Amino acid sequence: MTTSSNLPCASDPRRSRRPVNPFDPAGARAYRDPSAGRCGVTSGSVSCYRARVAWPARLTVAGYYWLEAADAITSQADNMSPEKAVYLLVVEGFADWEPAHAVAELRRHGQYRVESVGLTSATVESMGGIRVLPSTIVSEVDPADVAAFILPGGDRWENSPVEPELEQLLNGLDSQGTPIAAICAATVAIARLGLLRGRRHTSNGLEYLRSNVPGYGEAANYVDSPAVRDRGLITASGLGDVEFARELFEELNVLSVEDRAAWATIFRNARMPEGAA
Repeated sequence: MTTSSNLPCASDPRRSRRPVNPFDPAGARAYRDPSAGRCGVTSGSVSCYRARVAWPARLTVAGYYWLEAADAITSQADNMSPEKAVYLLVVEGFADWEPAHAVAELRRHGQYRVESVGLTSATVESMGGIRVLPSTIVSEVDPADVAAFILPGGDRWENSPVEPELEQLLNGLDSQGTPIAAICAATVAIARLGLLRGRRHTSNGLEYLRSNVPGYGEAANYVDSPAVRDRGLITASGLGDVEFARELFEELNVLSVEDRAAWATIFRNARMPEGAA
């Protein structure tokens, strides 16, 4: 199902170039162009919204069309691309949706290169049936090239030990202060490695960690929250993919404080800010 609006698509030369703040209804500039082509978008998207407001293309989200407006957002995308990359661990059965928001926006707004990391060079199949050919393998990752290392969830973390090469890499990254982000069952893996020790963290529940991590003794530091960030370590519940992404944005300073908050609100509530419609 598609909906239409009288706003020109981002590819239309008649699109607005006026600077606006897309998250400030009072500052958004109404825009009408009767001659503009109509823009078809997927139902539920926040692009080409029914309100005749020009939204900046730099806040594009995969699958949506946002209209361009010059200098509307201050973000890392305005600068040179970072030299380091965001590394995403891809293993058989990984929960493909959990890191999706994070890697899409870190690549789009942060201009980060994204590397998919496998335990081997073989193609893996995600929980959703998506086949991924890793761009590198764990044993060949250069820690100096890692801006952040993301571990998605998956059933394997509950049933399999952490591979020695992965343990070595994660301990090394943690020692040098490189951010590590684990969501859902991947929190079990980093708990088994002792990376939670002395840090505030979350997971799929306190009892979940206790039942899957023998000797877990960090209950005093457990926080019942969708996502938690403490000294370079980001943890999240499997239900907190949006909050997980936001904590990574915070850690890597992607988007402004206001835009991070607005982004999280939009994607968690599935609606535009009040006054924008």
